[in-house]
Amino acid sequence: MTRERFGVFSPVLESPGGYLKLLNLDSPEAIDVVSSVVKCCKASATAHEEIARLLDELNWRPHLVAAVAVSAQEYDHTSMAKLWATFDSGSWVAPQLAVAAYLRDPSFLELARVRILARCPLEPSRLTSMTPLERHVAAGPGGERARSGKAAASLVRLVGLLRPSPEWLAIELSSSDLVALLAEDVDESAQITETWLAELSALLRALNIQKV
Repeated sequence: MTRERFGVFSPVLESPGGYLKLLNLDSPEAIDVVSSVVKCCKASATAHEEIARLLDELNWRPHLVAAVAVSAQEYDHTSMAKLWATFDSGSWVAPQLAVAAYLRDPSFLELARVRILARCPLEPSRLTSMTPLERHVAAGPGGERARSGKAAASLVRLVGLLRPSPEWLAIELSSSDLVALLAEDVDESAQITETWLAELSALLRALNIQKV
């Protein structure tokens, strides 16, 4: 991981394990790491372009930093499109990417619905470009079905938090194929998603990041 590769976000990704505090956001140090991401965004005149480059990486670690960065900024079409593409690729941090879309994409409900109705199919080219060992290190464990289950569980939980809850969600949750897909998620992604949303929203408010 080099400064040239990760641009303005290099200090966060080069800090030994610092970015790992972003996985759960439940440590006292988490606010410092989130604050560092926010400062990186403010230090760049092209922050969304740099976020998009993070999302082009195969490794989930830059994706995690990008999810926080997207959440901390106003909506941008380019970085949001990259975020959804990374979500669709089976990133190990799909719950965190889903939260960023929930917080910042005005089309979140529509785009989440499309994916839930389609049962969150993967665009697997990133995964298939790696060897099994590379895939495990860069993208975490899990096959295609498990990754689709993880993505679906994340979106279903977030859509379920909307008020009023859309009528179509209850209909879909009664479908046996969606129930079976959600059962493929072994990471308790729905709970991860809801907890990460609550923790990140609180931290961003503490840092005076508005509209969260």
